[in-house]
Amino acid sequence: MLLMVSVLMLLSAGAHALYVPISRPAETRLHELGRSAIRQGNHDRALDCYSIAAAHGSEARSHLLLALHLQRCGRASDAREAFRIGVQCDRNSGQLLQAWALFESRQGEMQRAVHLLRRAVRVDRSVMGALRWWAFRNYNRPNTPPARPPRRGSTLASHATKQHDT
Repeated sequence: MLLMVSVLMLLSAGAHALYVPISRPAETRLHELGRSAIRQGNHDRALDCYSIAAAHGSEARSHLLLALHLQRCGRASDAREAFRIGVQCDRNSGQLLQAWALFESRQGEMQRAVHLLRRAVRVDRSVMGALRWWAFRNYNRPNTPPARPPRRGSTLASHATKQHDT
């Protein structure tokens, strides 16, 4: 109950009223409140929750959730800034770097995206599979058209057969 009161006090004080470090359980509770606010369609409340968690917490996940929410709200430059600050706070978060890379690829910034993805792999080998994503696979290879994602349920053999039958 005390944790809930503390979180609500932070929310009512405003996202950046003063710096008070919060505990991990409080940070996790803010994440839950943010998700709940999104489900209820209250994006401003979710933004407050994620902003407080990122500003007063210690987890890279708080910055990730804030950046993803800002992206969802169509605020790309703010999302990019949230990613940047998150990486400054935790340079060893491969998940945060990977998410930032995917964000940049969606924004059409492939060079930046590939750089971030390679950096993510250097700090966290578990994100290595992302380098095989279709969007990154042929980037930086000269004279290669960009790879397209495969269509669901299609194989090269079935595609060739369909073309031959027509």
